[in-house]
Amino acid sequence: MDTPRPVVAKLLHHKDRDLLLQRAHETGHFEVENSRVNMYPDYTAVVQAKRVSYTEVKKALRTEGIRYALLLPSKLKIWNGRTHFCLSPEEAWFWLESYRTGREDQNLQEPPTTRGWRKRRRSGDRPRRDRVLQPTQMQASQENGWRLRRLCP
Repeated sequence: MDTPRPVVAKLLHHKDRDLLLQRAHETGHFEVENSRVNMYPDYTAVVQAKRVSYTEVKKALRTEGIRYALLLPSKLKIWNGRTHFCLSPEEAWFWLESYRTGREDQNLQEPPTTRGWRKRRRSGDRPRRDRVLQPTQMQASQENGWRLRRLCP
């Protein structure tokens, strides 16, 4: 049996890389000509160092039986009835100590969900440049502090 060798593959589009990694994760491995091929993402040195800094915390979470995942680039997601995100190993240790003492909900705030960060719509009464306003609308708009451009026909 041949010794395993690392092979670096550079793909043109990141979507192809993500698809390959997803399929490799789902199936466990690929086989090419009766040889098993494992696929792992390649990280920069900075990201790799940040991910390595979570090693001890992950071991402690594993011994406590708490589910976790290390997200990109280096964010720790913890499931324990509720979902918690830790942006540093120190924050994860803090959460683990508060979990052990039974005060996890009092010490950490949940990060805002993406639903709370959606773009706000513009107000409906804001004048648009491509439509002509009636005199009453112009007056109301000027009272609200908006400057109006004169629309030339």
